[in-house]
Amino acid sequence: MERTHAPRPASDLFNAVGHLSLKQLEVFQVIQDTPDGMQVAQIGSALGMHPNTVRGHLDELMAAGVVNRHIAPAPGRGRPSYIYTARVAHTSLASKAMSTLVEVLASTLASGDTDTAKDLGRQWADRVNPRRHGNLRVDLDTAASHTAQTLREMGFDPVQRPECSNARVREFGLHACPFVAERGARPAPIVCALHEGFLDQGVGDVKVELLPHDRPGECGARLSKTG
Repeated sequence: MERTHAPRPASDLFNAVGHLSLKQLEVFQVIQDTPDGMQVAQIGSALGMHPNTVRGHLDELMAAGVVNRHIAPAPGRGRPSYIYTARVAHTSLASKAMSTLVEVLASTLASGDTDTAKDLGRQWADRVNPRRHGNLRVDLDTAASHTAQTLREMGFDPVQRPECSNARVREFGLHACPFVAERGARPAPIVCALHEGFLDQGVGDVKVELLPHDRPGECGARLSKTG
């Protein structure tokens, strides 16, 4: 029988984890660190919590949809014991897999074809956020705020460069890059162009340029008014 429903978007799960309280997150992370799952007594022992307190947090995590549970094998009759597993794994492997996928797809382009890469980046942005600003006139501060949030959410750790910002230009230093698979390695220029196209789409008449490796240990992103 054909399935009519797709799996839940992984982004929903990541968002749900982001809304957990500190105590909920503490319990969740202990479970997350044990891929085979944990029982209530094990969680309580690891955190120094009473089992009833643990059960309360687990009920909340189940309601948030970030943990699963199944009945543990039992040798005899009695009250069933549950094993709890995290539905959201650590993001390091997912991040590495996605960055590698981008590298593989980018390698299908001709070397140096950054124009095509930028066009693909714009199409990528349209898929991610169809409600973009398009060609509308946009205030530079609004564009800078939007771009900084996008960079932050994508894992680029942006920090504004006040010394490079003025009435017509805003500049950010990017202190991390999700497309760097290993420390010291640099993405191919095609990958940077793909990302530049993604950022440049959706901020109206503000142009976004990437400045790869323009400073030791970081890249730059420059926003400037085109009109």
